[in-house]
Amino acid sequence: DLGAVRLLDRRLELAGFASLTQTGGAPLGDSGQLRVRYQGKSWQPSLTVRRVDADFDPAVGFVRRRDVITTTAQAPWWTFFKGAIARLQVVPSVSLERSADLADPRSAEAGAEVWLQGRTNWQVGVEGGWRSDVVVSGFDVAGLPVAAGTYSGPYAALALRSASQRNPNGSLTLSVDDAFFGGRRYRADVSAQIYAGAHFRFAVSGAAARLVLPAQPVTHTLAVNAGPTVAVSTTLFMDLLAQLNSVEEGGRGLARLRWRYWPGSDLFVVYQEDLGYAGGLH
Repeated sequence: DLGAVRLLDRRLELAGFASLTQTGGAPLGDSGQLRVRYQGKSWQPSLTVRRVDADFDPAVGFVRRRDVITTTAQAPWWTFFKGAIARLQVVPSVSLERSADLADPRSAEAGAEVWLQGRTNWQVGVEGGWRSDVVVSGFDVAGLPVAAGTYSGPYAALALRSASQRNPNGSLTLSVDDAFFGGRRYRADVSAQIYAGAHFRFAVSGAAARLVLPAQPVTHTLAVNAGPTVAVSTTLFMDLLAQLNSVEEGGRGLARLRWRYWPGSDLFVVYQEDLGYAGGLH
């Protein structure tokens, strides 16, 4: 983390980070991000540039695409009301992704989100836009072949969120994507969490999808994550996470210890175990 610099009465923020990876005898990989954001009272535009090296390979988590530079511009704006609707927020955004040498396009997206927040902090949101994605080499998604080419189309989503201060709280998002590799994807995302005192939280989330690709059978997928977080102190946390993925026909158990040894700086110790259930648990 490169930290943040604030100018113009602390309203203009410059921030960034850099990451390095090296697994086994693989080459050293890197990624980095720079962001400039103006923090106005009702308008907070930002511009973010992120670069991911061709050899960047994190041991925990993943990157959607390597050897790219992504530029994203957002301009959130909001206003407040005195009635049952407390706030209206509009978030237009544009994102362009190109190869790291800037020679070839990889993806482009333009869209907007609109959110209404009630007096009890429940939120209802809609999202829509247009997306274009370039597949350089063919691959499989959920066991279905996707050929190289450019895929474009509209997308839309409807979301409902309860107040994050409530216990328990949760969210539900329903979406449809016509830019899904020449076909269509219907998806439902749900999440919930419950707290027991100041030191324990249990969270669960899941995503179910229906994939419709040309000349391919309709496919359904399911992914579920669940587990507790224990706050031993204000600087020491333990996460236990169980994951299930129908596409990989397997699951994953993960234990993570996080120590915040300095404000804004964390040390992680992670243990991960992968399991498969196709033809029996192994």
